[in-house]
Amino acid sequence: QRQVGPSCGLAAVRMIRDAFLQWRPEQETRHHASLLAAALERGITSDGEIYDLDDLLSLSHDICGLQGSILDTNDLAAADFVSFLSQGHLLFLPYDADCSTKLPMLCQGAHAHCGVVVGACWRQVGSQVLDLREAGLEEAPASGEDLLLVVQHSGSRRLAVAALSAWLASNAQLESFNKSVFKVKELNLSGKVVRFKGIA
Repeated sequence: QRQVGPSCGLAAVRMIRDAFLQWRPEQETRHHASLLAAALERGITSDGEIYDLDDLLSLSHDICGLQGSILDTNDLAAADFVSFLSQGHLLFLPYDADCSTKLPMLCQGAHAHCGVVVGACWRQVGSQVLDLREAGLEEAPASGEDLLLVVQHSGSRRLAVAALSAWLASNAQLESFNKSVFKVKELNLSGKVVRFKGIA
């Protein structure tokens, strides 16, 4: 989904919602209220931006029925990301994005963006690329330099692919925002990702 205004977080939640709904049987349907309207009503945004992952998780659960939890990136190894994806889970990842490529940067939050981790890959000498559902977790690299995360975002249809270490470094330094433009109760993005396991 393409975002309108500074609503990359809401767009990412809609992408996650729609992905889980697509994996349901065709006869099951679910109608959702507007995420933006609900966020405005709760007073957690002024124009679609959300800088507090607690608020975003609560909103995604109450409005979309998404089942998720906030994880501290310091507690995660490279193999954990592969494990989550192999289970069909999706990760909401805040980071600073390059304006053109949407690849991770270090801007102290000046270009805060977010995306959905939808895949991972790594180089294996002498072997072909394997489906995550077929590859054993023991085959995943231990280093964040060697594991590449594939991230879908709302800035364009082009996927952003970079080393896990680059994503985490960008995420860890999200420390500032434009107080004159955005309504921020609390900046709660740094060092965290949201793991979504499914939808009710």
